[in-house]
Amino acid sequence: MKKALAAFLSRAAKLELTSAEHYDQLAGQMAKLQLRDTELLFRDFAGMSRLHYRDIVTLADQRKLDLAEIVSGDCPDLDSIGDPQSLRSPYNAILHGKEIENRVRDYYLQVAASDTDAEVRQVAADFAYEEEKHIDILDEWIAITPRLQS
Repeated sequence: MKKALAAFLSRAAKLELTSAEHYDQLAGQMAKLQLRDTELLFRDFAGMSRLHYRDIVTLADQRKLDLAEIVSGDCPDLDSIGDPQSLRSPYNAILHGKEIENRVRDYYLQVAASDTDAEVRQVAADFAYEEEKHIDILDEWIAITPRLQS
């Protein structure tokens, strides 16, 4: 069903842009603390979220779906993770970033497991796979980042 896919892609597009905004905030906070490597990590993640957004828009255009008309529906609340501006250590900032990725991935997995439309389920599963790769990158950073208090 075109409408089901449009609704899902609309929510996914909103979610990716919100993720990018959170990563921009994390990057800004790390820049204030002069933590260049961690700042660049989050700038990369903001870029990846924007790339995912563009991919979603491209997919919608290819399928002739209008994403502007549909944005309602459940999406993870990324704002409840906490204020990135309050983070004072790279370790805690990376954990914050991982929580963003976990929530986005879990949302996509939930859609992939429960949506009634087969195409939506497949697209959501593909998106979840991409988010899992981001989590793997953050896990690598967590493993090498000192655990300082924020």
